[in-house]
Amino acid sequence: MKFKQYKVLKIHPADNVLVALQDLNKDEMIGFDNKNFQLVEPVAAKHKIFIHDMQEGEAIKMYGVTVGKIVVEKVSAGQRMTIDNTKHAAEPYKIRNMQYVWQPPDTLKFQNRTFDGYH
Repeated sequence: MKFKQYKVLKIHPADNVLVALQDLNKDEMIGFDNKNFQLVEPVAAKHKIFIHDMQEGEAIKMYGVTVGKIVVEKVSAGQRMTIDNTKHAAEPYKIRNMQYVWQPPDTLKFQNRTFDGYH
């Protein structure tokens, strides 16, 4: 059985970037989700590629959550995500609604005990 070799991966349906699964060349055509776009620069394996044109301030989604924001005027589909065209950003999160107050343990049962060792 022969398996199809994929070039890119979309991790979560809400993502607007793809992950390169292999080194990709400038001007290479990438087809994904019935859309085609041309790479504007070489993209090394494991790097991220924008799926569509994005404007300054637009949120970058990966793993289904915001991981950054566009900081340049515009990025194009097929452009590599870099530290020059993005800024880290994250969505707020809550683990659970609770207030935790630390209570010191009761040490009275150890009050007159000794320890034969080093402090």
